[in-house]
Amino acid sequence: MKVMIFGRQTTVKKIASALISEEVEVVSIAPGVNTVEAVEQCEDANLALIDTQAEDVKRVCHYVNRVGIPILLIVNQKQAEWERFDSLPTHGYLLDTTKNGELMARLTAAARSNNGGKEEVQR
Repeated sequence: MKVMIFGRQTTVKKIASALISEEVEVVSIAPGVNTVEAVEQCEDANLALIDTQAEDVKRVCHYVNRVGIPILLIVNQKQAEWERFDSLPTHGYLLDTTKNGELMARLTAAARSNNGGKEEVQR
């Protein structure tokens, strides 16, 4: 599985380390880089994780949707934050406090649902 992560350095580092320990290929994109180029280079990703507290969240979601990668938003525990981004075309959200086991289960399920559930998603 290949996962693209966009967001603040602290969030990306935490999630990337959990995914790498599960042998998931991680591509991180920092805010401020050329988003279009970065997303185009990750067209083969199975999933995108986008930190809602990073800058340009809506623009990044737009570009990721254009290449057809399913998106899970990373939100903090405040319900208002999720509601603020509820209108974005995403496949759901993860709390930034999600533990490793649940994180992998949610990522695998989201990637599989985008694949029509037809085949196993490789870790």
